Amino acid sequence: MSSSGKKKPSQTSSSTGKSSAATVSGSKTNQQNLQEHNKPDVREAVPAPSRPVPSAKIASGKTSGTSTQNKPTYRTQITSKNKRKVKKTFFEQYGLLSSIVGAIVVVVGIVVIITHLLGSNGSGGSFTSQPAANSVLNELTNIPANVYTSVGAGTFKSPFVKLTGNAIYKDAQSKPVVLYIGAEYCPYCAAMRWGLINALSRFGTFNGLYTMESSATDVFPSTNTFTFLNATYTSKYLDFQSVEYQDRNQNPLQKLTSAQSALFAKYDTSPYTSSTGGIPFFDISNQYIASGSSIDPSILSSLDWAGIAGQLSNTKTSVSLQIIGTANYFTAAFCNVTNQQPAAVCTLPAIQSLETQVNK
Repeated sequence: MSSSGKKKPSQTSSSTGKSSAATVSGSKTNQQNLQEHNKPDVREAVPAPSRPVPSAKIASGKTSGTSTQNKPTYRTQITSKNKRKVKKTFFEQYGLLSSIVGAIVVVVGIVVIITHLLGSNGSGGSFTSQPAANSVLNELTNIPANVYTSVGAGTFKSPFVKLTGNAIYKDAQSKPVVLYIGAEYCPYCAAMRWGLINALSRFGTFNGLYTMESSATDVFPSTNTFTFLNATYTSKYLDFQSVEYQDRNQNPLQKLTSAQSALFAKYDTSPYTSSTGGIPFFDISNQYIASGSSIDPSILSSLDWAGIAGQLSNTKTSVSLQIIGTANYFTAAFCNVTNQQPAAVCTLPAIQSLETQVNK
């Protein structure tokens, strides 16, 4: 889809929703595709005009998931179109033209019904989001401490850029704020949610997590993951704020608040990231910025949710090394903003070691 402009997320209170699709031009290897960072283009904290229509401009860079990984630079541009309200009906204004328009509306309605029957979240394929299985969540969130120690940094360097000179950003209850901005269609967001959920579960508890697949027509199609839509997170230590910007079909979903939009505009750009405005994006209490995925979605492509979760405690698999390695880095960053609480998590030797790395 070609692009005629760039879209900035609206600065209103958060809502929720599902996911969507993006396209990739040209022939690419998995390593090249992994460098593409699906992102809404946000340049400043001002309200955006109406609904965004995504395009498919993807930039490539260096691959992740190796011992020499650089920070990923995955991008998708987003455009917007204004829609004007018509005060009079088409029949009143245009007479016979309204009959033609009416016929088109009927056809569109039939298409919508058929699409719904194929799958409410379908994007070229049938998929229905469901509550995540307890067995999967247990395996994802209850990893033995010796696995964290054995995996350590996994297979890559720190995904974070360390910010300097900022006070720790806290909410009204004095809890450090962890901000995630992503989208349900985005395969890189899909991969990163596995590591993020694991890390956050060491500091609190999720409720209402549902299954999700990334777009069926994007790179790494239908990557199995979860959505933060309608999920709640309870913690004594952290305030987790999630924004799923678009659904699996790239329709508008959640909106950024003015504070979130300001952080996104300020830090998701040079020199903190390789290009302006993108997802997945993470702000850890204005102390650390992460942009892009450190987990290769291709390693999840042949696995269902149970298959992915079942490999996490096996330290010899790529799934464990990348997901738990990423989670360990996030845990180290969280410990640095929670004053090393909870102690049972933050005093693990593997986490202590990574705390030094994320502060470089």
